[in-house]
Amino acid sequence: MTELLIVFILAFVVEAVWQALKPLWPGKLKEWEVSYGVPIDAIGCLVIALLLCFGTGTDLLALIGVPLVIPYVGIILTAVLIYRGSTFLHDVLAGINDIRTGNKPVTWAEAGMGEDEG
Repeated sequence: MTELLIVFILAFVVEAVWQALKPLWPGKLKEWEVSYGVPIDAIGCLVIALLLCFGTGTDLLALIGVPLVIPYVGIILTAVLIYRGSTFLHDVLAGINDIRTGNKPVTWAEAGMGEDEG
C-alpha cells in the first residue's frame, strides 16, 4: 500500500510541476506540437518524472523486492509509471473540474445516452 501512495504523491508532484512550468515554454515548442505533432506535454512530464526519480533514488521494483541485474532500470521504469500516473491524474482532475463547472454531463440523460434510472 505504501508503494501506491508513493506513486500517487510523485505523480501529483510531476503534474503540479509540469502545469506550473508549462506556461514558461517558448512559442516555438507550442508550434512544434501543432505543426509536427511533437508531444510536448508527454516529453515534459516524462523528463520531470525521470529527474524526480533519479534525484530521489525512487525505485518501486526495489521497494517491492524485485531484484534487477541492470542498474537504474527500476528507476527508469518507476519514472515511466509516475509519468503515466500524472497523465491519468491530470485527466481525473480535469474531469472533476468539468463536472464542477457544469461543462461535463454527470447523468445518462445529460450525456444523451438514455433516461436516468430513478
